[in-house]
Amino acid sequence: MKTMGRVFTAGDSTEALVPFMEKWTKEQEGVGVILDYAKEAVPGEKITKEKLDLIQSVFEDCMSISGQYSSSAGNQLAVKVTGVASIDLLKKFTKAQHRIYNVFSEGYGDLNQTLTAGEIARTLRKKHNVEFTDEEFYDFLRVFLELGAVDESYHITKLEWLMYMHPYYVAQNEKNSNKILQQISQFDESEISTLRDLSDRLLSISDTA
Repeated sequence: MKTMGRVFTAGDSTEALVPFMEKWTKEQEGVGVILDYAKEAVPGEKITKEKLDLIQSVFEDCMSISGQYSSSAGNQLAVKVTGVASIDLLKKFTKAQHRIYNVFSEGYGDLNQTLTAGEIARTLRKKHNVEFTDEEFYDFLRVFLELGAVDESYHITKLEWLMYMHPYYVAQNEKNSNKILQQISQFDESEISTLRDLSDRLLSISDTA
């Protein structure tokens, strides 16, 4: 590479990472590195199992090489979801997040804003056409918000809601199969399977780190 990108990159292959790490640890003692794979999903691109296998192996190779060169500051790995998931799936994930956020007033302002469980239930039913019985909804809140006893008058802050509510939960199949969450997220079985595979791979990379 003969561009200014050399300032920020360790090379165009995992093989090139070895001499870079050797040089870095000698010349920049006490300064860690953040390893990343410069890969971004392309609109319309199909993320196949073969591509995911390749991306996962690159990350795991990076961590293996990095581990051979210790630093008092510690080396780190940055994994961009936009590099390992399809654009269409990420767009759908973002829309699901917006549905969750917009149960309260839009945006992140006033995190102390509160709604009762009954108000949240009415919003989900009327605004997002989510179907459930009252008992199913209270069970949903108890499980997802980690609450005790809940009834219609129970107050929930926006902060609690945003902290605990997500379109998908890593390694938590029981939550992902909840019928209320599925109606909010609107992922089909194929997309849930893809998200499960992706999260399993990210956990595997994390274990390598």
